[in-house]
Amino acid sequence: MRHEIGNSISNALNVSLTQASRSSLINPNWILLDSESTVCVFRNKALLTDIGDSPYGEILKVYTNGGSQESTKLGTLDGFGQVWYNPESLANILSMAAVRKFFRIMTDSSVDAVMYVHLPTGVKLRFTEGPSGLYYCDVNNKSTLFATPSAHCLLSTVDQNKANFRLREVKGVDNSRTHSRKLLHPAATTLQDILVNNRIRNNPIMPADAKRADFIYGPSIPDLRARTTREQPTHKQAHIPVNIPRALYEEYKNVTLNIDFFYVNGIPVLHTISNCLTFRSVDFLPGRSEAQWEFRDLAVDIQTSLVRVSVFTPDIK
Repeated sequence: MRHEIGNSISNALNVSLTQASRSSLINPNWILLDSESTVCVFRNKALLTDIGDSPYGEILKVYTNGGSQESTKLGTLDGFGQVWYNPESLANILSMAAVRKFFRIMTDSSVDAVMYVHLPTGVKLRFTEGPSGLYYCDVNNKSTLFATPSAHCLLSTVDQNKANFRLREVKGVDNSRTHSRKLLHPAATTLQDILVNNRIRNNPIMPADAKRADFIYGPSIPDLRARTTREQPTHKQAHIPVNIPRALYEEYKNVTLNIDFFYVNGIPVLHTISNCLTFRSVDFLPGRSEAQWEFRDLAVDIQTSLVRVSVFTPDIK
C-alpha cells in the first residue's frame, strides 16, 4: 500500500486499512490501534469535530490490493489532533506510530491481550484484542476520547476484569490470592521468585496466576500497608539570614525607642516601638513595678543585635 498527497507521491510507505465494500464488518464505534498503519483515518463522523476539506486541497490517496481510495477531508479527534475522515474507510484507525509520539503505550502479553495508552491525565485507554486479532477500544460515540477523565469512563470493576479470562484462569487467580495470604502477603517480586523457582513443593500456582491476580484485584492491601512508609520530609528553613549591608547599618545603628505603659481592662501592658525600624513589642506584666525589669531585658535584646539604643522617649503621663 502507498499513499500520495496532492500531486507528489511520498517515498515513505504509508498504509491503512481501507475496503469500501466491506466497511460494515467492523463496529463503527471501535477505534483500532494499528501497528501496520502509518496514517490515521476515521469513518465514524460522530467521533470527530470540525470536519472540513483539507487545506490547500491536499488529498490522501491509499493504494491497496483491492484498488485505491482517496480522502479529501480532515477532522479533529479531541485531545489527539487532526485525522483524515473518509466514510468509506474500513474502520476508525489510529496509527500506533502516531499515537506513541504523544502517549505511552504499554502491554504485557503474559497477563492479558491488551494494549494500554496512558494519557497525561492518568487515564488508561484499554485496547483489547478482538476475535480477528485487531486491538480495539469501544468508545460508544464519545468524541472526547483523549480529552479528560470524565469524558470517557474507563473504571474497571472486578467482574469486568474477570470477564477477560477463562474460568480456569480465574480459579487460578483466586488460589493465588489464597496462597499469598497463607504466606503472609509477600511482595510481588518475592512471590514471583517463589513461583518461578519452584521454592514450594507441589505448588499448583503458576507465575501467570499471580500476575493476573494483580490485574483483577489490584495490589494486595496488607502488602501495601506493610511496605508503605512515611518518608521524612525535607526540612525547609523559614528564612535564610543575611548580613546587614554596611550602609544600612550605619543609617540605623542608633535606635530611638518609644515606651508606653498602660492598662487594658485592668491588665498592665508595656508597649514599645522603635523609630524608623518600627520594631514593636507588647508585654503583659503583673504590675507597674515589674515594668522596669521587662524594659531592661528588652533593651538588652535589642543591643545584642548590633543595634544601640541611644534615646528613650517614655510616656511621662
